[in-house]
Amino acid sequence: MGDMRVTGLWPRRPATEARHQLAALARAYRVAYSVKAGPPYEVMHSNAVFFFGRDGKARFVTTDTSDVPGMTADVKRLSDM
Repeated sequence: MGDMRVTGLWPRRPATEARHQLAALARAYRVAYSVKAGPPYEVMHSNAVFFFGRDGKARFVTTDTSDVPGMTADVKRLSDM
């Protein structure tokens, strides 16, 4: 399998450790994903979009990204917290 490091979520780690961390993160947020080694490298994942507060905790999640005005209002409310 290719390099599974994810920039921004945690410091770079060996691929095996990163796979375990990614799996744990997916379980914690109940996100489905699959990875197919390449080339070409393919990733399938659920369409959930998570919004996090300043404290780093998930505040809300949506799977409907077509409601841009609604998401904008939610982000504004979140920024006021």
